[in-house]
Amino acid sequence: MRADLKTCMLTSNLGSAGEDMSGGTLVKWASDVKEMMSSQEIEVMIIHMQELGGKAFCSDFNKNLASVMKNTFHDDDFWHSGVMAHLVNDKQFTAVGAYVLVSRRAADQVKIFDANEDSLVPVSSVPQCVEDVHFLNTKFSDAGTSRKGTVIYDLEIGGERSTFISVHLYHDDDNMITIGSENGGSAVALRRRRALLEALSGKIRSNNVILAGDMNFRLDGAKLIDAITKRVPGAVPIVERKLFTWGSSQVTADSHYRCNWEDFSDACREGEMTCHHISTSLEKSFSELPITFSPTYPLNVQTQDDFNSSTSDSSECSSSTPLFYSTKRLPAWTDRIFFTSPTLNPIEYKSTISSLDHALVFMTWIG
Repeated sequence: MRADLKTCMLTSNLGSAGEDMSGGTLVKWASDVKEMMSSQEIEVMIIHMQELGGKAFCSDFNKNLASVMKNTFHDDDFWHSGVMAHLVNDKQFTAVGAYVLVSRRAADQVKIFDANEDSLVPVSSVPQCVEDVHFLNTKFSDAGTSRKGTVIYDLEIGGERSTFISVHLYHDDDNMITIGSENGGSAVALRRRRALLEALSGKIRSNNVILAGDMNFRLDGAKLIDAITKRVPGAVPIVERKLFTWGSSQVTADSHYRCNWEDFSDACREGEMTCHHISTSLEKSFSELPITFSPTYPLNVQTQDDFNSSTSDSSECSSSTPLFYSTKRLPAWTDRIFFTSPTLNPIEYKSTISSLDHALVFMTWIG
């Protein structure tokens, strides 16, 4: 008998939390996730994480993450998958992972694929997920010293089986690339496409696939500049290799600007679809709900936190919510969730902030 379980897929880049050696950022992040589960009555929370180990590998970060999750989500109330990632500092380390939380009252209605059994088993029978048994974690074949890769696993929620794929694709480190390359056809954009196709060629055991992670999509810089100059009075965009802002030449990588995207988000989104060179690969078989939230990266964490603490503004990031952005990168909707399923009926697709330089993006549905 099919159960109606409210399920949430959340993707979150945790890299900037690694810069806080006190661990306080991770604690706040986990508390925000728990508040989301409580306020929305979510029974199953599926979290895809990028930059495990912080922006530079740190095994203490991963130990902290596991500890923070256990301390925030008590065992009496939740089943924990544990951190589903290869956490050893060697050639296989990807910095990409996943974490699944299931409320104890729903644990008998959720199963995970077990390679040893070659079948789905109740999560309540799994003390902690084990690599190559409950999930596969691999680097992309051309990753080299990069930590980019994918995690893949299967869950059955309320009788509906799905394959989940967590990815972290390659990024452009030069803002000028998105302006100078026709249709965004940079070497990195094409490399992103190859990596995504590699991820989608993995062990997919279900017709229902949910793909979520840091896609590192970039906007078409030329279209973005054109939209700003046309719609923001007096704006003078400034773009350099690792600098983007408008209105002042006296800026640094630590500077920030505040932007309401509602006025020109359509133009930005149109430009993105020609820029990331992946849209045709995804659009043939995957769906994405309409994006109604502001670009998810690069947020200026300290300025945003200071502002939020002095106002009653919601942390939810609709396109009409002015957010503070760092000037180090062109803004982009890097954090995304795609799905292919004839039976999945998402309720919402939103974004929220949590003391990270990436916003958290989530999609909920009844499983």
